[in-house]
Amino acid sequence: MSWVGGASCSRACRCASSRTRAGEASSTPAERYRGISQAIADADRALQLCPELRDAHELVRRARAAFATAARAAGDNTLADLVQRDFAPPTLPGRR
Repeated sequence: MSWVGGASCSRACRCASSRTRAGEASSTPAERYRGISQAIADADRALQLCPELRDAHELVRRARAAFATAARAAGDNTLADLVQRDFAPPTLPGRR
């Protein structure tokens, strides 16, 4: 892993972790979906940059589990199952 790749990977991991926590703490389902879907995108980016990094794999798993939990809480079991099977929920443009 190059230093530049490592710095980008580290930044993506930090963003994914903070967005997962913020999404889980959000008060509405829409805010939870938005925050956690961004966390999934950041975690996937970190995994693409540094596939050897165990933390990136764990962040993807945690973000997807958090999204599935939010979807189940909102009564959307189908969406929860899809996200757990690697479906990428949409993210809002310009929110990277």
